[in-house]
This record gives sequence, C-alpha cells and structure tokens, in this order.
Amino acid sequence: MAGPNSQSVIPFRIPLDAALNKEKYTAPGGHLRISDTSSSGVKVDIALENNNPLSFRTNLEKNAHLNMGAGFEQFYVTATAQPGEWVEIIVTPSAKDYDVDNQGSGSTIDSITQPVQVYNKTGDTLAVSDATAQTDIAAIKTALETDASVKPTLTTMGANNASTLGTAGVITLVAAATNVNGLIIRCGSLAGVGNYAALATGPTAPTGISDTTVPWLRFAANGEAASLDNIKLPAGYGLFPTGSSTGCYCSISYD
Repeated sequence: MAGPNSQSVIPFRIPLDAALNKEKYTAPGGHLRISDTSSSGVKVDIALENNNPLSFRTNLEKNAHLNMGAGFEQFYVTATAQPGEWVEIIVTPSAKDYDVDNQGSGSTIDSITQPVQVYNKTGDTLAVSDATAQTDIAAIKTALETDASVKPTLTTMGANNASTLGTAGVITLVAAATNVNGLIIRCGSLAGVGNYAALATGPTAPTGISDTTVPWLRFAANGEAASLDNIKLPAGYGLFPTGSSTGCYCSISYD
C-alpha cells in the first residue's frame, strides 16, 4: 500500500448528473479533501481503501476531508443524481501537502465546517468537528479576556516588605487578619539588640518571649542573626517578632 508521502496532488472533478453507487477512483495517498463544489448544496458519500466501512462518511460538503495514516490506494463515491452539479476532490500524501499546494487560495481554518476524520493504522476513528472546536475556542478566548476569575495570574516574589528596628516587646509585623490567603517569607533576618530575640506566628500574638502557647519560628542569640527564608504560613496566621527589654531587629520580604 502506498504510504502517505508516495505521490503529489491528484485532482478529480466528478460530475453528478447521474447517481453514483460506490464509484471507484484510483488515487494513492493519505489525505482526501473535497476542495470545491459547483454549489453549496452539493453532498456526496465517500469511503476509502476497498470500500472500508470504517472510513465511510455521508453527506460530505465542500472542505470536508478524510485522513488515513496508513495510506490508501482508492476511494469510492456515492451520490444521488444532481443534474448540472459536480464535486472536485483532491488526494495528497498528507493534509500539509494540500495546504502547500494551495497557497493563496483563500482557504483558512475558519472556512472548514465539516467534521475531520482521522484514521490510525488500526482502523480506529477519531472525529473532531472544526466548527464546534472553533466555537469552544472563541468562548475560552472571551472568558480569558473578560472574566478575571479565570485569568492566569503572576505573583511577584517578595512583593511586600515589613521591618521593625530596635523595638522592645512583642511587635505585630504582619497582622493575622490581613493574611487572608496565606503568605511566603522569601527572605529576611531576625536579630536581638543586646539580648536574644524570637519570631512567633499563629492567629494571636504571644504575651511575651516566654509564651509557650504559640508557635515560635526562629530564635536568635545575642549578637547573632537568624535567617528567614522560604517560610510558608497559612491564612489567618500573623508574624510577631519579640525581643527582650532592649528590643529586636526583624526584616522580611514576602508575598
């Protein structure tokens, strides 16, 4: 059997003055398209390769096309008598070859309204309606342009900054109420001023540095700094640097 790249474009113009019943046409190729008809109402039925029932398609109009990946040697046309009408069929190695040979013809994907029939080597069929696909794509395009809820969003890493410098006691660096979506500390540091410092989190602030009812994220001894990198907090959790009476330093970038 001929493969899908065995020959160039083969055109057929078939008159429909008389009825056709599985009329055989020899044309080795991999792709068949109804490239033109005498009028918009012309319809035919086509089967490929030994009148294979798996490839039989009815009521095909202009721009309908059939693909058989394994290639075919002939096709069969069935049609009612349509005096004065005709159908033009192009057989090519592949759909790509048809497009190349018809540059400038004005054909576009928008003009294709017939179902596309794709055959694999086992004879299974996958049918995709171009018109339906175009409608779906247009709806998706409109939604993406107008509906903010479906638009993809980009998060700027470290878009927010917060700092406290030398303040004593418990400090609210990020209030729990403002953290409605969760946050990620991208980078930061914690250091004590003349004594140790600590960083707490949770829905409520600690009462002091010795409060054991809240989660503590980091501790920094006197004269040392603790790194705050890639720390994830759930929604509703705040950040509370806490120092001794001489205070602490804490600075973060987060999103």
